[in-house]
Amino acid sequence: MISRWLAFLSPHEAADEASRRKIKLRIVIILGLLLLLFLLLAGGWYWKNHRTLSKYAVEGNREVTEAEIISLAKVKKGTRLSLVSPAVVRKRLKKNPMIESADVRAELPGTLVIEVREREPVVRLEGQVSGMLDGNGYGMPMKRKTVYDLPILTGIRKTDFDSAWGQIKRPELRKVASELNKLKKKVPAAYNLISELRPADDQSVWVYTFDGSVPVLASIRNLAGNMIVLKSFWNQVVTVSGKERFTYIDVRQDGVIATKEQ
Repeated sequence: MISRWLAFLSPHEAADEASRRKIKLRIVIILGLLLLLFLLLAGGWYWKNHRTLSKYAVEGNREVTEAEIISLAKVKKGTRLSLVSPAVVRKRLKKNPMIESADVRAELPGTLVIEVREREPVVRLEGQVSGMLDGNGYGMPMKRKTVYDLPILTGIRKTDFDSAWGQIKRPELRKVASELNKLKKKVPAAYNLISELRPADDQSVWVYTFDGSVPVLASIRNLAGNMIVLKSFWNQVVTVSGKERFTYIDVRQDGVIATKEQ
C-alpha cells in the first residue's frame, strides 16, 4: 500500500520540480532583459548628454547674417549640448532689434539649430531718428539687403526710443504702426496709396497720398478703416475730378468724407 502511494505521488513531485525550473528560467530571462534595457537606456542617456556642439544650422535669416546670429548666441563649439539653454540663447538673439523671435534646438549628434524670425517693417521713420517700425511698434535700423517700398512717418524724436531701439514710446505711434500693419494685410491697394504720415496730434494724422501728395486728415484710432474709405472715394471721385482739385480730404468721421476743393 505504501509503495503504491509513493508511486502515486512521484509524478506530481516531478511535475512540480519541472515547473519550478521553468519559473526560475523565466525569472532569469526577465531579469536579464531588464538589465539589458537598463544598460541600453543608461548608455543612450550618457551618449546623448555628452554630445558636444560641432556645427550650427542657421535658418530663416535674411538681413541678420549667420555670423551675427552665431556671435549673439554665445555658444562655443565643443560645448556639451545638454548644457545649452534654448531660453537663454533666445533671449540673447532678441537683443538684435531685427529679430522678433527665435527657435533654438539641439539635433544629434552635434548640431545647434537656430531658426529666427525677423521683424517685418510697415513704415519708415524720419526725423531725429531714422529707421523702421514693425506692426507692433518695434523699431529697427534700416535694412541693408532688402529694399522695401514703405510709407514714411515723419517727426520722430530721439526720446521716442531707448538707446537700444525697442518699442516706440508714444502710444499714438504704436497705434499708427498697428493700423498700417492691418491695412497692409487686408487691403494692400489702400496701403500703397500712402506716401507719408505726419502726426497732427495724439488723435489725428496727416496722410499724404502717393499719387499727387494730396493731404488727407485721418483718425489714428481707425486709420485702416479711414484709408479703405479713402481708397474707394479716390477711385470713384478723385480720379474722375482730378487730384489737383482737392486742397485736402478729411476722412476722420466714419462714413463721412469732407473735402476742400479749389
